[in-house]
Amino acid sequence: MKEDVDKTIPLKEETIITVELSSTQKAYYRAILDKNREFLFRGVTVTSNVPSLVNVMMELRKCCNHPFLIAGAEEAIVQRAVQRKEKEAKAKKEKNKEKEDEIRQQCLIQSAAKLVLMDKLLCKLREDGHKVICLN
Repeated sequence: MKEDVDKTIPLKEETIITVELSSTQKAYYRAILDKNREFLFRGVTVTSNVPSLVNVMMELRKCCNHPFLIAGAEEAIVQRAVQRKEKEAKAKKEKNKEKEDEIRQQCLIQSAAKLVLMDKLLCKLREDGHKVICLN
């Protein structure tokens, strides 16, 4: 049984773009390399949720993919962002209107340089009428 294939779909185009690590990624990368436990344990509430420094290469790989993959990093990053937003709101004498979920979403994108690029790229592609296929 032969399946029909849509012949109008253009050939897959692949472009490789190198991206420098974000400031958050650089901070965690340096802390892992230096085995700076004070920095890595900052903001961690549960002792079982601390990064393991037994396999440093694996932790560095996680950091390069996304800092939220490092145990305890997500809570620390979001907590710092919430505190920063509250300070900014106090300085402007406004009430902080952003919810923690919105801040968490912003942190998810802003913490990894490749996601910042993807966020910008997808917005531009959508404006130009392109279609994007997501492959898992």
